[in-house]
Amino acid sequence: MNFSKGLYHTFYHPRLLIIALLMNVIITFISVLGTYFGFTVYPSLEIGENQRIDINATFPFWMPFLDDIRYPYHFLQEQAYNDNWLMSLLATVLILIVKSYALAMYLGSMKGFLQGTDNTYSILKIGSYFFKRMLLFSAIELLFGGFFFLLEVVFLPIIIIGLVVLLFYSLTPYIIILEDITVFEAISKAPSIFRKNFKTLFFLALSCMFLTFLLTMLSVVHEKIAYYTLLLGYCFIGTVFIFAVMNCLHFSIHNTMLPSKKVRKSRYLYPALSVLVFLLPLLGACLASGQFLHIFALMKKLF
Repeated sequence: MNFSKGLYHTFYHPRLLIIALLMNVIITFISVLGTYFGFTVYPSLEIGENQRIDINATFPFWMPFLDDIRYPYHFLQEQAYNDNWLMSLLATVLILIVKSYALAMYLGSMKGFLQGTDNTYSILKIGSYFFKRMLLFSAIELLFGGFFFLLEVVFLPIIIIGLVVLLFYSLTPYIIILEDITVFEAISKAPSIFRKNFKTLFFLALSCMFLTFLLTMLSVVHEKIAYYTLLLGYCFIGTVFIFAVMNCLHFSIHNTMLPSKKVRKSRYLYPALSVLVFLLPLLGACLASGQFLHIFALMKKLF
């Protein structure tokens, strides 16, 4: 039931995919700019000497991102000589803000599809309503992530402790959205809700990991095609299972299973949004190649 609802709503609500795809494209754009202007977005996955993707399996905690499957946001080997820490900080904060707003729209839209009449919710209003709480949670998650990363350098087993803590509190954003409560109230509830739904969540995570394992097994040599295929495939798989988690937690928290509803698709918007789903990864692949940076080089020569 959870998986089927996730699959159904992912197909018939293209805006869920568009939010995730657009967020990845924005990070790609900023990451490529960083290679030219000398700044880094933290945390980031930099390109190595070997572009080949490693085969792995994963589950997106809150929204699917390319670095979840250990795939870089650009193909550029050249890096700027200087590392501008101020621009790196500003870029990281900018990404944190945009991610928080996107997460609010993403999970908030899923809640709307679970509880209310379809296609009556403004994603911008949903984003604004939950934005501050998602921003606070993202900041806390970034701080603790950085803290555990620093400890890992000194004491390697600390990463195991960090992963356990992350798992027990990973449901926090879902609970914030579903119960419409504060960040700290959701943090206090997260461990008990995680234990209560552990079997279902474990099955969903295992299924998602199997599908992402198959996805990363695709042997694509061309960088742009690999980027396009992995971004579109991973965002689709991730959205299906994140919606499944939302459905599972909604039933667990409210103890009611809403009947399945047929989506009323707009004859005008649905085709356009569906086409956009396939165009956004193409835009991201073009940006990841860094070809647009020639514009900056040309401007530098002219001025």
